[in-house]
Amino acid sequence: MVVPTEIRNQSGSVGEAFAKHIDKEAVGRWRDVLKEAAGLAGWELKNTVDGHEAKFIQNIVKEISQKLHFIHSSIDGKLVGMGTRVMNVVSSLEIDSADVRMTGIKGMGGGGKTTLARAVFDYISIRFEGTSFVENVREVSKGSLSGLKNLQKLVLRNALNDQSIYVPSVSDGKI
Repeated sequence: MVVPTEIRNQSGSVGEAFAKHIDKEAVGRWRDVLKEAAGLAGWELKNTVDGHEAKFIQNIVKEISQKLHFIHSSIDGKLVGMGTRVMNVVSSLEIDSADVRMTGIKGMGGGGKTTLARAVFDYISIRFEGTSFVENVREVSKGSLSGLKNLQKLVLRNALNDQSIYVPSVSDGKI
């Protein structure tokens, strides 16, 4: 493992590797570039997650994925203030907590509740192994048990990522 101070000071294994090279001009350019790179701010393994490399890599992947996912999420640039609304809901969920979190979104019909809920789902869903976004629950489940059974099947198939799940009845769809 190489730490940034070894690169910045070009000591330890980095210094030893440079000493072995014959082309001093190329080594000089590499030294300059690496010194500059070592000065960039970032995460250092020994100071993060108790030096646990696998957890460190998971954190990096999670952060980058979250940022890339948000850029390509369903938040339409034409929806004024949606990004701020999404971030407000996400912060209230405290998703890094180990506790179960739930929030309600209320308002008049056509006010953007489903749009906001979908945007929040798209933003945070990448953090979870299994996810399912269910909309129009009242309309789909109203009037018949087959609608409720279909909703249960949808949630189970999506959350467990298994399209072969069969739900013979509403009571069998309960976990």
